[in-house]
Amino acid sequence: MSRHDESIGRMPNPSQFYLEWNSEKSSFCYYSTEEQGRIPFDLPFRFLALKFMNTITGWDSNARKQIYSNEISDTRMEHFRVAYRDGSTIATGLYSDIKDDLVAVGGRFTRSIYAMTPKGAIANIKLTGGQMFNFGEIEKYGNRWQDEWIQVASFETKQNRENKDYTIPVFTFGGTIQPNDSIKADTAYGIIKAYFNSKSASPAPRPVAPRAQYAPAAAAIPSSLASSSDDDDLPF
Repeated sequence: MSRHDESIGRMPNPSQFYLEWNSEKSSFCYYSTEEQGRIPFDLPFRFLALKFMNTITGWDSNARKQIYSNEISDTRMEHFRVAYRDGSTIATGLYSDIKDDLVAVGGRFTRSIYAMTPKGAIANIKLTGGQMFNFGEIEKYGNRWQDEWIQVASFETKQNRENKDYTIPVFTFGGTIQPNDSIKADTAYGIIKAYFNSKSASPAPRPVAPRAQYAPAAAAIPSSLASSSDDDDLPF
């Protein structure tokens, strides 16, 4: 072991963009620190999936606090550690054991996808509820999503239990990546892998809000959640 390893600690999340689907805008949005708000961008949006994780997100309307958790790859074997942003614990355990406690305070099972955009930026894409409706079909084809772009070019309109309309993204394959894209993807994946290795090698800090310049695989996903409710300045 090199003596320099003693100075190696937890790496910051390498994601340059944090993307979430906005039903009202029917688009993925990122947060702009300059404009102090979430900015939508036009479809189609393409990305190359690099790593699939699961997490818990949400908002407790009674406590008026945001909900975060660690990221895990297998809900059947690994424990979630769910807390408010201030670090106070909500629940710890397998998802199947703590699901009811999480739902009671507004916690939501969330798919956390680490991806590379066509311009080589690392992005973290979070999907909840019905947004995962057809993404599971994409994940089944590991021999394709590793070598093809995933594309969101359209959306579907659905109704919730209160008969209110909402939209969800439609995921399709969007073409084979080129050799230079494959090289960039390997580099991006190496950065993401090093990030998760650093997390496992150091004590877990209390949950904090995602860090971003513009803030804005196949793991076990509870089956009920998968079906529930040109060049520009962007690096996509």
